[in-house]
Amino acid sequence: MSEKKPQQVNQLPEIITASDFEINIGKILIKERYMFDDGYPNNPSLREEIYRIVHNLSFERNLGEPIPDSFKEAYLKFNQIDNTAKLNAKNKTLTKQFLSLKHSMMEELKNNSYLPMIISGKVFFLLPDITLTPKEKEFPLFFSLKLKQYDLHEIDDYLIYHFQDSFSGDFNRFKRFLELTLRQHRAIVTGEITETVKEWIAENNLTKKKSLGSVNRERDKKNSTLPFKWLGSPKQAFELCEIIQNAEFKLVDKIAIEDFVLIFSKNPKAVKSVKHKIRWIDVPVRTRKSNLKLLIELLFFLKSMGLLGERDFKTKTHTNNLYSKIGHFFEDYQGKPFKNIRVANPFSGLKPRELKAYKYPEKFSKLNTLLSLS
Repeated sequence: MSEKKPQQVNQLPEIITASDFEINIGKILIKERYMFDDGYPNNPSLREEIYRIVHNLSFERNLGEPIPDSFKEAYLKFNQIDNTAKLNAKNKTLTKQFLSLKHSMMEELKNNSYLPMIISGKVFFLLPDITLTPKEKEFPLFFSLKLKQYDLHEIDDYLIYHFQDSFSGDFNRFKRFLELTLRQHRAIVTGEITETVKEWIAENNLTKKKSLGSVNRERDKKNSTLPFKWLGSPKQAFELCEIIQNAEFKLVDKIAIEDFVLIFSKNPKAVKSVKHKIRWIDVPVRTRKSNLKLLIELLFFLKSMGLLGERDFKTKTHTNNLYSKIGHFFEDYQGKPFKNIRVANPFSGLKPRELKAYKYPEKFSKLNTLLSLS
């Protein structure tokens, strides 16, 4: 068996799982980041419209981190921030982050990062974790942006997903939505993509609508594994992804944030396969094998911090137990599947009091200080 090649950090994954068919603004804009360079030449007002929508929805959903009004203009230098007694450590960090990114939007977008913007004393993400439904007026625009990101052979699966999940199998309603969306956003969805959607509409008439995709979807659900349920904030997910692959921790190989948040998801949905697993590269000299025990300890430590849910740690035999999740979403340093995962679990058989008193590796204690409070 040939050794798997290391993945490219900035290479965007192909969209191959139903969990990624959702209309999530942050994920869509990650793939749109190159378009911000030239500002959509055939649709000059689109970039400004996206900014407006993101900012408005951020306010409505109360996203972002507070920052003092005196820093709205963000003209202070780093040494002035450190010498400002009124600011606590968290606000100093937030202000520095803003200042360091304020004049390099394009570079940060290319690096899969985010652009904080200060609005009325708050810092908001340009790539927020906001999922839209057909009930919201912004849905057609971002549905169109996501549609144009697919290869032609992926479009049928995308349409089937939204026919079933977003429009509850109502073919007439979905058909009218597609017709109006193609008309309204013809500057976004063009050429072969438009033709492919029209072909799908023509081929899937009223007699097929009840059974369309249902057999395959039910089979997929039975044979699929749920990602870990992420209970923290999007910002904490970004930070954790960066921390565990930096030089001090060096636990995992380079992985892009869009892959990471598919595996640690705010809204887990069953997936049959993932494009890029998390490669665990911590290898003790003595064993020359990936330290599976340390991986399990990290997952339990994240649970103790309130960042992962209790349901992800069931160990009884079923499709979505802890061991199946580790096997499904992680691999060893050679890119090969882990073996004997159950045997490596140091928490197996521990009573609640023993579990609470468990002594984790010293390096994990730093996560409490490195991760944001919210």
